[in-house]
Amino acid sequence: NFLNTILNEIEELVYYAPEYRTSPPYITIPVVESGIPTIVYETYSYEPMERTYDLSEKLVQVIDNLKF
Repeated sequence: NFLNTILNEIEELVYYAPEYRTSPPYITIPVVESGIPTIVYETYSYEPMERTYDLSEKLVQVIDNLKF
């Protein structure tokens, strides 16, 4: 699946699903229900901006090379 491909390509990226989540009702669920193919990428709120930028760039590169 796409998630495993992305995680295999970007070593620094990890899948984390906290017990209590706040964004699904506002982001994930509405997007899924709309039928729009989407990847939701969230970052740690105190993550250094440079790290966020670096991981975002890598994520875009991997997604651009996915075979749909």
